Amino acid sequence: MSDQVKNDVLSLNPAANIKLLRHPIYDNYGLPVPVDDAKRKLSIDKDCKVILFFGLIRKYKGLDLLLQALPHIHTKQKFILLIAGECYDDKKYYTEILSRLQLQNKVIWHDGFIPNEDIKYYFSAANILALPYRTATQSGVTQVAFHFTTPVLVTDVGGLGEIIHHNIFGYVSQPDPVAIAKWLDDYFENNKESGFRDEMAKEKYVYSWENFTNAFIDFINE
Repeated sequence: MSDQVKNDVLSLNPAANIKLLRHPIYDNYGLPVPVDDAKRKLSIDKDCKVILFFGLIRKYKGLDLLLQALPHIHTKQKFILLIAGECYDDKKYYTEILSRLQLQNKVIWHDGFIPNEDIKYYFSAANILALPYRTATQSGVTQVAFHFTTPVLVTDVGGLGEIIHHNIFGYVSQPDPVAIAKWLDDYFENNKESGFRDEMAKEKYVYSWENFTNAFIDFINE
């Protein structure tokens, strides 16, 4: 759980016996594959940097904020936004943003359910995962990203910043298109990827199922 969820529980029951345990990584989607192989599988130009938006598309997840951020990204690097997930909102709302901002050449949208066996290709192809949520307690997608050591940009809502430490595993941005673009520019222009990946690799053990299980057993035995 996140600190926010813990505090919500305590507000309902101040006497509750609570131990804060972070959700373990999702390591059931296979091992990372070479980036060129992943891009070939997804028909992405091997020279393109990839910003990944992954998961069901709902208003609170802020895909529109990310789309609106794209014109404000000024990196010299060639990049695309890869959207992978089924739209649970009115898709026309997003396609109108694409059209109005003339983003068709900047966006690849795989609209539909992503089979478990294909998830490794998306995270292996991605240079960074973007979770521009408007509201959240936490997101399971961050734990998939840790498995693949894919750096993450989150917004400063709920407990997302408790997992993704700013400028260590990625960025914690304000939920605003210009702010999101600023951090993505910093990421690509200052070659932050390898450093963030190294830090995520060091942190993975914290979110292992073994650590979670041992801590849970200790809590039960207290």
